[in-house]
Amino acid sequence: MQGLEHFQEKWEPVFRPKMRQTQEARAHSVSDKTECALVADPPRRSAWTSLLAFVLSFLIVVGPWVVRNSVSVGKFALSEEYGTVSLVERFAFDRMTAREFLLAFPYCVPEIGPRVVRHAFGADAMARFQWDQPESFFAVGRGQRDALIAAHKRLDPIAGELVRLEMRENWWRYLLVNLPLAWCGMWVGGLLGLLLVPLFACACVAAVRRPKPLFLLYAAPALIMLGLHAAIANHYTRYNLILIGPFSAGAAWVIARVASTLTTGRRSRSDQPA
Repeated sequence: MQGLEHFQEKWEPVFRPKMRQTQEARAHSVSDKTECALVADPPRRSAWTSLLAFVLSFLIVVGPWVVRNSVSVGKFALSEEYGTVSLVERFAFDRMTAREFLLAFPYCVPEIGPRVVRHAFGADAMARFQWDQPESFFAVGRGQRDALIAAHKRLDPIAGELVRLEMRENWWRYLLVNLPLAWCGMWVGGLLGLLLVPLFACACVAAVRRPKPLFLLYAAPALIMLGLHAAIANHYTRYNLILIGPFSAGAAWVIARVASTLTTGRRSRSDQPA
């Protein structure tokens, strides 16, 4: 033991500085590597790799549906005249009157709107918006579809001519009618829509001012589908359930911001001396 203590006392002053230098060198090496990793450019993927990944993802989602159509209806395609059928039925809404156009905005507000419109303007004021009524837009569009099928057997071959004829005669009506149809299709969630829709609008305004482009990017597909369904389908909310995600996220964000502001205000008032 005495020999070890003597060895330590003799050689410790010699080796300790070298050990310290070694430790510092290792620390600097680790720091330099970490810094290089942080500032270095991320590995770049080629554009072809990204394109291939997108195409494969698209095929994984759409492929099974196309195969199903091939087996069920014998056509390797996304749909069998469904798009043309929906468009023909959508054209029936272009016959909407100015009164129906204006009343559609209060009428489509969930729960409250139909009662107010029926009480103020009569039970039949918006009867053509009800799909199960004999003279509804849905019934008129279906009648036009059946007549065209009886005359031409298939609708896809004459789809272009139908669109050109409608746009030549009613293009301005078609553009205007998209507004109430999108408005009516927006109110997903029933009564919850009365809360979700205004909060989502506030979230979009906040996202523009802050700015928060990722939220707008997240909401863009749902809003595009809302406009698309108004343009080629109808006003039923079941087509726009994709809005539930952006609506919920926007509402949660606004509620969290309001709660945070209120909490901060209370804390600042409580910290003030009496």
